[in-house]
Amino acid sequence: MTMNFKVDGDKEKEVVTDELDEEEYEEEVELEETASSNNSGNDEKKKLIRLLALLLGVVIVFILVMFLLTSCSNGKKSYEDIEAIMAEAAESYFADHKENLPKKDGGTQPIDVSILVAEGYMKDLSKYTNAMCTGEVRVQKVGSTYSYTPKLNCGESYTSRELSDQIKADNSTVSSGYGLYNKSGNYVFRGETVNNYVQLENSLWRVVKITSSGNTVLILDEPLQMTSPYDNRFNTESNFKSGINNYSASRLKEKLLEEYDKEDSFLSASDKAKTTTYNVCSGERGIKETGVEQAVECKKTEQNQKVGLLTAIDYMNASIDPACTTAGSKNCQNYNYLNGPKTEWWTLTPSKTNNYLAYMVSINNGIKETETYNYAAIRPVVYLNSNVLYKSGSGTKEDPYMVK
Repeated sequence: MTMNFKVDGDKEKEVVTDELDEEEYEEEVELEETASSNNSGNDEKKKLIRLLALLLGVVIVFILVMFLLTSCSNGKKSYEDIEAIMAEAAESYFADHKENLPKKDGGTQPIDVSILVAEGYMKDLSKYTNAMCTGEVRVQKVGSTYSYTPKLNCGESYTSRELSDQIKADNSTVSSGYGLYNKSGNYVFRGETVNNYVQLENSLWRVVKITSSGNTVLILDEPLQMTSPYDNRFNTESNFKSGINNYSASRLKEKLLEEYDKEDSFLSASDKAKTTTYNVCSGERGIKETGVEQAVECKKTEQNQKVGLLTAIDYMNASIDPACTTAGSKNCQNYNYLNGPKTEWWTLTPSKTNNYLAYMVSINNGIKETETYNYAAIRPVVYLNSNVLYKSGSGTKEDPYMVK
């Protein structure tokens, strides 16, 4: 605010009062805000510097710890690394000594680590680990290929474990309810909810049973994305192209082997090397024939097969419904994990009723007789050999068993 008044001869003076005070105040506030802003910026820079220094310190400590751990290990290997070294050494050894390879399909030839060391194919196990270890590699002939399975034994520190042993350890044998049953030396999964999932490289499988010799029998969890008739040849009995239920000469077997031999098969080359050939039970079963053993189906077999299908009795055995006593019983679909897929799929088993009938698993009726010319999906069955090693997993669908 400005005021005018007279002083000394009425000379008019102009005096600035409040307006000057306001300008000075605003200048002071502006200076204070500038100073505060500068201080705040400096504080942020200091915080950033301190944070960077802290992170740098953490990185340095981590590098030092890793260096110390590496130094203390003296070049020692993990147990899985040692197993890989053993397998590679055995493969190199047998490449130079082909005469020592197993001759029979499915045959196994073990070789002790001491031989691989003596022949210069690997170092002594003490060079790889501080634990006291022994080991061997089991070589198995699978068709025209060979699998090399290391078996490392370091006592309480570590021991290689077969998949079949791990499954039996995880699933106590039961005599009722869902679980693993001991049936004449075979360990069979039965019930609707069982932890029997196995993940291989290309696909998910279910464990049907573990044989008395330690082989793990697997069925593909979901059928292949294709269908096939069991057979569609001309049948003199029906005077029609209704097919013939002779599995060994069937269209079904042809299609199954064709799918198995594809490069993008349901089994990778590595997983095929982990399987073993087996005798497929292809005998006939009557629709009202009782009995839960495989004596009926196994009266006829296909020798040394790489892949097959489930038998009617295997499907029946997976159910714990006491009324599932014949192949014609609809009760066999109850309490049965094999009844999961929402599509029809073939079993391998022919029917005794007519030579153009075989057993199919349907969506709503369980197992049933049907004409062989009908189309249904395919669920391959393979045998993992007894030497296959467990890697991880608990057998649930979310955490399936993994193999090495």
